[in-house]
Amino acid sequence: MTWQSVYYHYRKWCRTDFLKKSWINILEKNKSKFDPSSVDFDGSHTSAIRGGEEAEY
Repeated sequence: MTWQSVYYHYRKWCRTDFLKKSWINILEKNKSKFDPSSVDFDGSHTSAIRGGEEAEY
């Protein structure tokens, strides 16, 4: 598979909103398993249990 092929499909999926619709479908089917209290929607990172602020990437 070439990068052009990946790019072509990615652009096609973006134009048709395929990725967004797929994500919404996954969330709707797994609503009972979803726990938003353990998710960082703002882009921040959750501290590690062992290491906390000292933990590095």
